[in-house]
Amino acid sequence: MPARTRAAPRGPDGEPRARAGGHSRLVHPPDPLAAATVRRTRPAVAGRPGRRGRPRRAARARRRVTSSRRTWWAVVLPALTLLAVILLEVSNRTWTIRELVVISPMAAATLAGPGLTAVYAVAALITAFGLGWYDNLDTATAGGWTAQIVRLGGVAIGGVLAILASRYNTGRETTLANVRRVAEAAQRAILTDVPPVSREGLRLAVRYESAAAEATVGGDLYDLVDSPWGTRLLIGDARGKGLEAVRLASRVLGCFRVVARGRRYIGDVLPDLDAEVASVGGLDDFVTGIVAELDGRWLTLSNAGHPDPVLWRRGRVRLLSPSDRQPPLGLGAGGARAMENNAGVVTMALEPGDRLLFYTDGIAEARERRTGAFFPLLPAVERALGDASTLEDALADLAATVREWTGSALGDDVALLAVEVPADPRPVLPSTPAFSTHRRVGLAAPGPAPGDRRREQPSLTAAGGSASAQSRPGNTSDHDQTGHQPDRTSRRRWKAGTTEGTTEMTPLTDLGLRLPEPVLDHPPGETVPETEFVEAAMRWHFDPATGSPFWLRAAGDLGFDPRRDVHTIADLAKFPNLVDLLREVPAYDLVPRGYGADPGIGGVYESGGTTGPPKRVVFLDDWLDWLTGYSLADLAARGSPTGVDWLAVTPTGPHMFGAFIERFVRRAGRLRFTIDLDPRWVKRVIAEGHADEADRYADHLIDQVRHVLRTQDIRVMVITPPLLERLARHDDLVELVRAKVRMIEWGGAHMDADTRSLYMTEIFPGAALYGRYGSTMVLGAAVERHGLTADDPCVFDPPSPYVTFSVVDPETLRPVEYGASGQVVMNHVSRSTLLPNNLERDLATRVEPLPGSAQVGDSVADVRPVGVFGGETVVEGVY
Repeated sequence: MPARTRAAPRGPDGEPRARAGGHSRLVHPPDPLAAATVRRTRPAVAGRPGRRGRPRRAARARRRVTSSRRTWWAVVLPALTLLAVILLEVSNRTWTIRELVVISPMAAATLAGPGLTAVYAVAALITAFGLGWYDNLDTATAGGWTAQIVRLGGVAIGGVLAILASRYNTGRETTLANVRRVAEAAQRAILTDVPPVSREGLRLAVRYESAAAEATVGGDLYDLVDSPWGTRLLIGDARGKGLEAVRLASRVLGCFRVVARGRRYIGDVLPDLDAEVASVGGLDDFVTGIVAELDGRWLTLSNAGHPDPVLWRRGRVRLLSPSDRQPPLGLGAGGARAMENNAGVVTMALEPGDRLLFYTDGIAEARERRTGAFFPLLPAVERALGDASTLEDALADLAATVREWTGSALGDDVALLAVEVPADPRPVLPSTPAFSTHRRVGLAAPGPAPGDRRREQPSLTAAGGSASAQSRPGNTSDHDQTGHQPDRTSRRRWKAGTTEGTTEMTPLTDLGLRLPEPVLDHPPGETVPETEFVEAAMRWHFDPATGSPFWLRAAGDLGFDPRRDVHTIADLAKFPNLVDLLREVPAYDLVPRGYGADPGIGGVYESGGTTGPPKRVVFLDDWLDWLTGYSLADLAARGSPTGVDWLAVTPTGPHMFGAFIERFVRRAGRLRFTIDLDPRWVKRVIAEGHADEADRYADHLIDQVRHVLRTQDIRVMVITPPLLERLARHDDLVELVRAKVRMIEWGGAHMDADTRSLYMTEIFPGAALYGRYGSTMVLGAAVERHGLTADDPCVFDPPSPYVTFSVVDPETLRPVEYGASGQVVMNHVSRSTLLPNNLERDLATRVEPLPGSAQVGDSVADVRPVGVFGGETVVEGVY
């Protein structure tokens, strides 16, 4: 066994564990197996005099076992044996077999209890005496009475031994029955029931096949929990067999049930499970496992040394194999290097009708008894999942097939977990924890109560409980008032008081805080009612208890009451364009007070400074997560390759573009190679008339692109149009892109229709080319409409109602006709930010939304910059 390398262990809250005696320690939930063992074994222990109840319970248990064995066969077989000996003895006078009557009590000892065995022992002794008298064995020629007594003594001794053997067997059966009850309790504690349908509507089924005929549970494990980020499941296999494997499996499951509800990213669950196995297992103990997240139609899984799951799609199957592997739990799974390299991660979009099978190696390594051939897993799974109408039937058929293959002699336990995506025509996009109140909204009070010595209480305890559950009498769930589970990193300030032994929590309403309305929490892909959404956002941003200092100060100068007068996206035109104030305003004043003292700042990002000093906006974690889920779903719909290396030729630093790409790659890619650029410097030297310096800088960037493309396996490239145009001038770079890159995403600047067509048809025909159009001032971007050809204009559809466009006449600011050109007005409305009526520095053609879509506002095409904006000449540069 190679030496293990273990990352610094962390607890479920992400904090380093305290170490004692060289070993990390974490407060765990009680070991369910140990608890079950204690509960189930006590009644079976014979008590001493004076200890009421225990001897009686033990006697009743023995009587139940004895009566269960006293079947008609246990009564009839010894009697038939005795009758056969009598008939043979009477029918033949030349030889004697009367001593064989001892077989009757021996048979009774095997099948019945000591009472019935004693009856047949006595019957055998009487029969032996009667047959001896019948055969005149008391005569001198037969040995006389001395020989007769010796023969009868042998029968009597055989009967006594049969009675003792029956008593011994009965005791063993009682012990076995108790152990079996303990095993059943352990199974109920370890392998919990899986609902037939998950919260996201996914159909589920499980099956457990034990290698031992009498066993009900082993080291194979599975579980499923609901989290704010989707349905999360675990399947695994603990090394070894017996109670030690069961104990290790129970600890892993207990840890998973806690951390799966508190970790934002599914890959972050692995380090906690790895630390758990390392702390409670021996040097050679490990657990192979897969943790997976099923969020609507999006699957993300992290594989730690476990057999790859199987995807069944439209009658064909394939293994979901990661591009790299992680070691098992307990041997360094979830280490920093593995997480950085995205090892073991598979991310993919699911389709209606897809079926997934997760399994343990008991089925993958099953062998045919005679030839030793391995079980043909993929053909068997393809047939079982394809032919069966339900998942339960499919798993039953698969289990029967493997039993038949092995001759009912499984070499290891088999755990099967199947998932089916329902054939729902409504598109469902992944809903990362985006825009949900589990984040931190309204969960932090302005301060602790006077005199309160206990300041903060984690929202998720080691046992998986929730402070919020205690705050509402009669509520036993661990979710907040909107049905979302609190994030582990959130903290609640509270006043403690004890009433009948329970801790009373101060209600949030008593703290002067409010949770946002549910309409503001829709995940990507769901239809949002426009009026209800806008009115809820106005109440949130202009309520003194929840609004940001920026908008609460501005409200007095608006000349209208947004909570009374703004009902639709079109009504946002009533707002003045205040984005120029963002050049100087303290950034923290943009954060709504409703987020409390711990709002979860994702980053502060700036505009490119094209029209003067940069403007700043604050991105909160919930909006970043929403935008990431929206973009990942769009990438999946375009067939973006997963688990591959990306090259991002984008600005980082204070610009949001590079930060978003980092999040995309973390979820859908493998390695992210970056080439940083400073667009402000390029714009400055161009404005000062030093275009040659800008050219040299651009060539410097292209040289870096060449080196990365030559040495690395780049499959997705993100780049700005000016740099893509410069790259296309170099034949060697064009050939490198053609040979390696499968998708090119452009954004940050504009691309005319002719150039786009040339790239798609002649220069990079083998790569999918698509664009994004947005602005820091709307905290996001619209994506290119799906299905466009090289001859179509590039149309951008915004993620409404959070981001909306309108195209207006720059003089009158009224909407132009569809198909006409005008200036773009952008709006951002979300729980985290309000930036309405922002007149952008771009011209575009007004385009109708896709027929049948729920999009609010306009789509745009033929986007191009204006010449002068705000009295400043617009300089594009490289971004």
